Amino acid sequence: MREQMTLPQHMIRSANMGEFNDKVYETVRRVPRGKVVSYGQVARLIGQPRKARFVGYAMHGNPDPWDCAAQTGIPCHRVVFKDGSLGRVLHLAGLTNNGQGLPRRA
Repeated sequence: MREQMTLPQHMIRSANMGEFNDKVYETVRRVPRGKVVSYGQVARLIGQPRKARFVGYAMHGNPDPWDCAAQTGIPCHRVVFKDGSLGRVLHLAGLTNNGQGLPRRA
């Protein structure tokens, strides 16, 4: 099991992370319904290929969580680990399939 790392809010929302986080949120907003993207893929899409962990920190500090009814917000549930498994926060929310990752489509 992965150990959960908790960062102080001032590190998540610091000024130097603001632009990075904004790029992450904008990229994640563009992930289509029914599709997922890995933290590493998001990092590469914003031009920071070695910053997958920081993408995770940005997702943890999501300022606009997804609203299913209104279909608005940042759909952080569409960001997964490279093996398709879900992050700890989603496991705690009950959005898990027993560690099997997401099903692969043929």
